[in-house]
Amino acid sequence: MELPLSTKEAEENRSGGDTPDAPAAPAPERPKSWLTEAVLLSVCFCVPFGIVALFYAAKVESFYLTGAYAQAAACSRKARKWVLWGVAAIAACAVVLGLLLLEGSLAESSPAPGLETV
Repeated sequence: MELPLSTKEAEENRSGGDTPDAPAAPAPERPKSWLTEAVLLSVCFCVPFGIVALFYAAKVESFYLTGAYAQAAACSRKARKWVLWGVAAIAACAVVLGLLLLEGSLAESSPAPGLETV
């Protein structure tokens, strides 16, 4: 006849014996997804760069939650790169547009030399 197990013995049998569970390594810090910046970039300013940034930003969260921390960090870096390239493209367009407007306004306000009106 088998004697009833004590509470401690019952727990050991349920947990798999005397070997304690190895503590799980803590997850690394979640990388920034850049999702907000990618959405703003694609909606307001620069669609081509924003779409690519959105693609990588959306992958960061899913990779992190599945434990693929290296892939999450890589996608975060790629999303950041595309967001920054989009912002640089916007800045370059703004500078070119500003120069064109400045050139156009200067050309209209002063006549060219030798073309004075009578």
